[in-house]
Amino acid sequence: MKREGGRAGIIGGWLIAMLASALPAAWSAAELAERNPLGIYADRMTGAFTPQLYWQFLRWWLPIAVPVSLLALACMFLNRRAD
Repeated sequence: MKREGGRAGIIGGWLIAMLASALPAAWSAAELAERNPLGIYADRMTGAFTPQLYWQFLRWWLPIAVPVSLLALACMFLNRRAD
């Protein structure tokens, strides 16, 4: 009996969840770079993003991304073949 979905469905759902969880953090980081208080998040001369902006994005995104990834791994483990 062929199972529908399986790992491909889990990985697809994981990718969608990772993208969806990154959008609010990216939106907030873009707003922060636009406001750029004290010139910390974007270089005032070139407008290039600074490493502090990337770290802030990760601080907002990782608390969501890590549990989502762990849940996907648990689902893949529970959905393994019983050979």
